[in-house]
Amino acid sequence: MAQPANSERQFPIVLRFKPMFPHDIAGYALHEERKGRGSKHCESGMAMANRLNLIGEPDWRERFNERYELARLSNFAEELEALEALGRKKDWADRADGGPQDPWKASKQGPLREVIITANKEWFNAFDDPSLLINAARSAREDAFVETSIA
Repeated sequence: MAQPANSERQFPIVLRFKPMFPHDIAGYALHEERKGRGSKHCESGMAMANRLNLIGEPDWRERFNERYELARLSNFAEELEALEALGRKKDWADRADGGPQDPWKASKQGPLREVIITANKEWFNAFDDPSLLINAARSAREDAFVETSIA
C-alpha cells in the first residue's frame, strides 16, 4: 500500500482562499479549461481525474457578470434616489456624473475569493501498483473527499 503523506513535511489536504478581482475571472476560466500558458507543470495524463467547480452551474461566469452589473446599477439608482429625496441637487449632479461604481469597498485583496481545495495524491492511492489507481476504494475516497469539501 502507498504510504500516507508525511505529516511533518506535507499536508494531505490543503484548503486555500486566494484573493480575486472580477477581472481575474477570465484567467480563472482559461485555467479551468486548461487553455493558455503555464500548464507544463500539470500531468496531462491525469487531467481527466480533475473535478473543477464542484459547486455551481456551468454558466457561473455569465451569472456572476449579470449579478455584478445589476448590483452596480441598482446601487447607483438607489444613491441617486436618496440624494433626490434629500433635495441635494448639487450632490445628485456630482454623483450622476460619476456613473455606476463597483458594489464593494475598495481593498488590496479584492472582493472575491477563489476557494482551492486539493489533496496529495498519496492520500487517494490505495495501492502501489499504478494500474490500480482507478478502483472502488479510491473512487469511494474521492467521493468522500468531494462530499466533505462541499458540505
